[in-house]
Amino acid sequence: MPDDIETVKLRSIEEYPTIYSHIIEQWKEEGEDAFWLIYAANYLFRWGGVRWAVDPITMSARTSAKNPVYPESDFNRADFIILTHRHADHLDKKLIKSIAHLNIPWIIPEFLLGELEDLISKRNSRIIIPKAGEQINLSGISILPYIGNHWENTGGQSETDMQHGVPSFSYLFSANQKRWFLPGDTRTYEIMNLPDTGKLDGLIAHLWLGRKSALKTVPPLQDSFCGYFLAFNTQRIVISHLHEWGREAEDLWMEKHADAVVDTMRVLNPAILFEIALTGQKVEI
Repeated sequence: MPDDIETVKLRSIEEYPTIYSHIIEQWKEEGEDAFWLIYAANYLFRWGGVRWAVDPITMSARTSAKNPVYPESDFNRADFIILTHRHADHLDKKLIKSIAHLNIPWIIPEFLLGELEDLISKRNSRIIIPKAGEQINLSGISILPYIGNHWENTGGQSETDMQHGVPSFSYLFSANQKRWFLPGDTRTYEIMNLPDTGKLDGLIAHLWLGRKSALKTVPPLQDSFCGYFLAFNTQRIVISHLHEWGREAEDLWMEKHADAVVDTMRVLNPAILFEIALTGQKVEI
């Protein structure tokens, strides 16, 4: 890993316990609608007084940092928890085990139940299995699941060779006349696969510009990323999934990559508000 990246990583690990505590404290307070990045692409939402987590995970699950204690009190204000897919930077089984007993609904895709059966019983009546296009209503929040686009074309000749990825879910959140879409990890930027979400107040775009391409001067999927997310009818785009320290440098997306796509998208559509969000950041919605 290049020295400058290693320096940022070590500083991030050192600062994370303080950042984590600050996030939890802010999230529990009363205040405006917002979400926080508890890690690179892992979220705590507070919307209309309702609180939920999406893929809750902490930095210690992805680094050699000393594992923090996860007291129940950190998540005892959550009204529900949502999971998207099985990749290690989105599924912190240690954290899940520490809060699995909380008496709240869990939205868990069916393909994850087998991996979590020792932590969260499949007989738990509070588990909700999302189905694409079937709306879920919890605590006044409308949640519309979509099949995620977590597949990449690898250029092989057979159908198996051409696809690489895992099952995943995306979610559209609606309440108080606001609509935000979380596409989740996206790997193939084909407009034909664009979900029909309608007009959005905002969406969260997970940065990915090609496998083993982060050290290239211009990553191969930079223009495809921009074109795909600009095809949504949205007022704001928040770019995240930066500083995911469990990755090697060639797959590690940094601010310079996010800056490059924002510069491109602003030229193509200056009417959209673009933001870059890092671990610990609060984004008002």
